[in-house]
Amino acid sequence: MQPLRHEMIKRGAFIPIVGYRAPRNKLQFIAALQSFMHAVTWYLPRISRRSKQFLSFPTGRIDFPNALAYALQMRPTVVYEDFA
Repeated sequence: MQPLRHEMIKRGAFIPIVGYRAPRNKLQFIAALQSFMHAVTWYLPRISRRSKQFLSFPTGRIDFPNALAYALQMRPTVVYEDFA
């Protein structure tokens, strides 16, 4: 996060940044994507490295499924100040 802070100071633009802690059990964290994956029809035009990681889960590399699991936590929410 320090490089982000330095860049904000350099540009004079401040953005609130929140860090995320890594989950204790990464496989359960990624397995939480299962309900989202079942809710949508997926079309994979060709087998890529990313799709292979999904198809081979929980063995093999899990970088891409892990990034998507974090994306669920990071999805934006609308916050209105002084909403009455």
